[in-house]
Amino acid sequence: MDLHMGSNKGFIIPPVINHGSHDEHATSAARADQPHEGRSRKSGGFAEAERMESRLYMTFSLATNAFAQPLTNYLIKRYNMKQNTATDVANIFSGTSSFSPVVGAFAADALWGRFRTLVFGIVAAFLGMVIVTLSATISHLKPPSCGDVARQAAGECAGPSGIHLAVLYIGMALHVVAAAGFNPTSIPFGADQFDAANDNEGEEAAGLKRYYNWCYAVAMAASFVAFTFVPYVQDKVSWGLSFGIPTALMLVAFAVFLAGTPLYVHVPPEGSIFSSVARVLVASCRKWSLKLPHPRDARQQEAHLYNPPFVAGGNGRVFKLPLTLQLTFFNKAAIIMTDADEIRPDGTPARPWSLCSVQQVEEVKCLVKIIPVWISGLLSFIVSTELTNYTFLQALTMDLHIGSSSKGFTIPPVSIIAVYNLTILLFVPVYDLLIARAAQRVTKVEGGITVLQRQGVGVAISAVALVVAAVFERRRRGSALENGGITSPMSVFLLSPQLAVMGIAVAFNMIGQLEFYNTQFPDQMRTLANAAFYCAQGASNYMATLVVNIVNARTRRHGGGQGWVPNDINAGKLDYFYYAMAVFAVVNLIYFLVCSYFYRYKGWKGSIHGSYGERVSAAVGAGQPHRLYMATAMAFNAFAQPVTNYLIKRYNMKPNTATKVTNIFSGTYSFSPVVGAFVADAFCGRFWTLLFGAVAALVAMVVITLSATISQLKPPSCSDVARQAGTCAGPSSLHRAVLYIGMALLVVATGGYQPTSLPFGADQFDLNTSRRDTSDGNETNGRCHEDNEPAGLKRYYNWYYVINTAAAFVALTFIVYIQDKVSWGLGFAIPTALLLAGLAVFLAGAPLYVYVHPQGSIFSSVARVLVASCRNSSLRLPHPRDARQQVAHLYNPPVVVGGGNGRVFKLPLTLQLSFLNKAAIVTDAENEIKPDGSPARPWRLCSVQQVEETKCLVKIIPVWISGVMWFITLAELTNYTFLQALTMDLHMGKRFIVPPVSIVAIFYLSIVLFVPVYDLLITRAAQRVTKVEGGVTVLQRQGVGVAISAVSLVVAAVTERRRRASVSPPSVFLLAPQLAVMGVSAAFNMIGQMEFYNTQFPDQMRTLANAAFYCAQGASSYLATLVVNIVNARTRRHGGGQGWVVNDINAGRLDNFYYTMAVFAGINFVYFLVCSYFYRYKDEPQEEADSSPVTREAVLVKIG
Repeated sequence: MDLHMGSNKGFIIPPVINHGSHDEHATSAARADQPHEGRSRKSGGFAEAERMESRLYMTFSLATNAFAQPLTNYLIKRYNMKQNTATDVANIFSGTSSFSPVVGAFAADALWGRFRTLVFGIVAAFLGMVIVTLSATISHLKPPSCGDVARQAAGECAGPSGIHLAVLYIGMALHVVAAAGFNPTSIPFGADQFDAANDNEGEEAAGLKRYYNWCYAVAMAASFVAFTFVPYVQDKVSWGLSFGIPTALMLVAFAVFLAGTPLYVHVPPEGSIFSSVARVLVASCRKWSLKLPHPRDARQQEAHLYNPPFVAGGNGRVFKLPLTLQLTFFNKAAIIMTDADEIRPDGTPARPWSLCSVQQVEEVKCLVKIIPVWISGLLSFIVSTELTNYTFLQALTMDLHIGSSSKGFTIPPVSIIAVYNLTILLFVPVYDLLIARAAQRVTKVEGGITVLQRQGVGVAISAVALVVAAVFERRRRGSALENGGITSPMSVFLLSPQLAVMGIAVAFNMIGQLEFYNTQFPDQMRTLANAAFYCAQGASNYMATLVVNIVNARTRRHGGGQGWVPNDINAGKLDYFYYAMAVFAVVNLIYFLVCSYFYRYKGWKGSIHGSYGERVSAAVGAGQPHRLYMATAMAFNAFAQPVTNYLIKRYNMKPNTATKVTNIFSGTYSFSPVVGAFVADAFCGRFWTLLFGAVAALVAMVVITLSATISQLKPPSCSDVARQAGTCAGPSSLHRAVLYIGMALLVVATGGYQPTSLPFGADQFDLNTSRRDTSDGNETNGRCHEDNEPAGLKRYYNWYYVINTAAAFVALTFIVYIQDKVSWGLGFAIPTALLLAGLAVFLAGAPLYVYVHPQGSIFSSVARVLVASCRNSSLRLPHPRDARQQVAHLYNPPVVVGGGNGRVFKLPLTLQLSFLNKAAIVTDAENEIKPDGSPARPWRLCSVQQVEETKCLVKIIPVWISGVMWFITLAELTNYTFLQALTMDLHMGKRFIVPPVSIVAIFYLSIVLFVPVYDLLITRAAQRVTKVEGGVTVLQRQGVGVAISAVSLVVAAVTERRRRASVSPPSVFLLAPQLAVMGVSAAFNMIGQMEFYNTQFPDQMRTLANAAFYCAQGASSYLATLVVNIVNARTRRHGGGQGWVVNDINAGRLDNFYYTMAVFAGINFVYFLVCSYFYRYKDEPQEEADSSPVTREAVLVKIG
């Protein structure tokens, strides 16, 4: 297994995209206002590639990670490579993959454009996966299998031949090319499809319609893969099949993507992000013989250079940089030789390769000055990579037991690396809360030390870590040689000190690097900041391999033998290698000190343009709630995900009972965030709601941990045989009380932290505060002003990295492994401890937070309309049959946009639900309307906009109820299909056994396969007949889904009757048809619901749209349980026995229950037809004959 903690083995790197320099933004903006080239169909939609991209991104990531993640293990086991060789190959592959997106971004922006680069990357990925799959499948393309671990360790297995390596390396090279083409272009290409400024013909709406399809299809595909395929197949079946499945998925996604090519917007290449840099270099070289005016005075020199008014590049959040006297050679690029020739009448340079602005010059200086520090960061990555790589190899030769007995718990060798992650997790709070504050009192610098000083401390500590590693390696090697030269009886935990010290080094250095790049890069090239960080990681993979090869070559030449770092570390001198790397770290420290001495921080002086102001805030506020959310979510999921299994195995509940409890639990926590959002906005505020939720989560996890640990709080253990026979002792009242209290507290916690954590972090950003300026124009003063960066932003970088480290640590060993292999109690205790730590750190920052007072619930406007219309019930509406004339007599002020999104549609008055129109009747304008136009009594007078928004919500409710009923049918089918699977033959062939829960994956698979068919064939065919965009309306789509759900339940009933009557257990795949048909139903109804809520909710309440969708799911969980209880009660009373749906489904009549649910779906279908008949879309024109409502004419209100 590859252990490069600094490498990105998945190589799905966030795209690094920029569009030219700051003086090109005006041109780009002008281009954005024109229709994009390449759109050949008006109905193509602006989100055509957005939905395609999300699916492509999922399949590409799935395919490449299926190969890249287990690469080292694959090379050792299937190619019989030696450990050192496999590690070197994986390092080179990972490093190349990390660099390649930068090349791809350049090619896309400067030469080919995004579409061609994207297609090129996908083709390369597909060919790469085909080659890798063939090499893992065809025996002639790989070495013969060598199953004997001892022979493999001894190097006696046949290694790969030339053709084996050639095929493998071709596949890997294609993966690197694929990363270069796909990673930097996929998401930007999807974004190119949206053009709100030219949406006169509804093209964006068409694209958005398709986006709902693909958004949900991607989610289903991810669910399906997570359900069964890639992890299970790789471990249990074969490497070839595990590569083949994602390859096939990628091919399908790519074919569908290409089918939509004529509809896409193809934005021509706009020039590389490095073009401005190149222009400065060329211009300064052309003017190298010129002399700069006032060479020792930056203020006077700047007055004589080309320094036009600053043009912010569209984001309004860019700082103008003052001229500095470092790297003054570049200043010559801004010398104006002849005003009339070099500057146009509009102030732009006539020859941009001969004249550049001061802003361009200073941005280039920022990049050039960063390079030496970046190199030091690269050297630091090499050090950490070498330590973690060879610590793993050391662990392979040591005692892996926890405890004294050889039969005790054995940890995987890779898990020892978790000490490194855990150290970072524990040290950063200590640094942030104690060390930084103590240092700040002495140095008077914000954060205690500057960002470069922080990196330097990390470099120094890394040298100490390597010395510690060398000392322990000498002890380990001596012990191993005394015991036959293979393994050492020493505990693997003796490696903890070296990992812990390196973790502290990383807590200083790596987080310092992140902050340095993000603060010192030019503002308009900020997207390159993280690219610089990851490129340093990628380069370190190359250099780590090179360092090992150089060391081995030199030590073989002068010392004989295999060198210091051979494949068998007991035969080498790994301690000497660690000492050499410690010297390497010291040399890096000296180099870094020299770089830091000459470095000048990016100047804060200058005009602040746009609305950005100060980049204030705290990860104090922005990061700590996010970290607390991660800890809380981790704790919640540690219980919620396996809850049914936990109730059956640890509480001896019967499957039916456990399913009901789970349904109620999931239903309640699905609703709770809506309640929490209301409480936070209307009463308590976000901080107190968030804190309440976190405390509730902590108490809940303590209760659950105790209930899983203390024997008196849970039923006695029970074997699988006794559980099957139903003879296990069930939970007592005390057991249930403790369990339900814990679950109830988790529900309360979800209501508190989910709707408030991220918004509370956003509250910490104050965009109206100006950044402090330097007091002197000379650049030397800029050195002392790094401490002007707000404290919150400094802490944000800390906690950003901590969150990732914590996630890596938990994923590496604890949660999943411990719950499955050790105990439930410990599996709950660990996230509880992490939650406690997160809450403690969160509270420690309480004095620094920004607290936004409650501003009233989003439902307050609805309540006001209802109250005002009731109060005005006795009044008569003017012109009751003519909406145009009626609106002239009602209160209809200009729309006030409060959401900050700049896109709110003013709704015209309609005559549906006209009783609510009375809320806008003005009876006494002088007393009811203030001089500023606002209502004097908002509970008596509401605007037409408020009235129409209320109508939107009221009209949605009947359709939402039908959605709840559809979710009930889905819940019943999937729940009891699982119980059916438990009683059936689970074999696929003679050997492979399908887990019972995996059969439900067919539901997800059918959605994934059907959505492309629907979108490419059914929709287009229907559109030719109906002339409706999308083929059918969003309500018609939902109705089709409801009808198909009834068919699915009939199929399920027929299959259940056959299963129940069968003498021998039938194949579990007999359940596939009912799941497949229900998947088709979901492709119609579920996606239809998502689109309906997102398009029909009032624009200023759009955040409620997804809440409505998930609340429907939550309601269905309650009602699914209620339906089962009612059916059982009625069938016991009239048919005797236990009812139709009992714990032993063979003793019940599940087929009759399915028929009943089919009737239920039929009733829902009729109800839905009635609702649809009377429903009027928010943007639907209406007849004026009788009702005369105003044709919906959306007025787009823009914030200037």
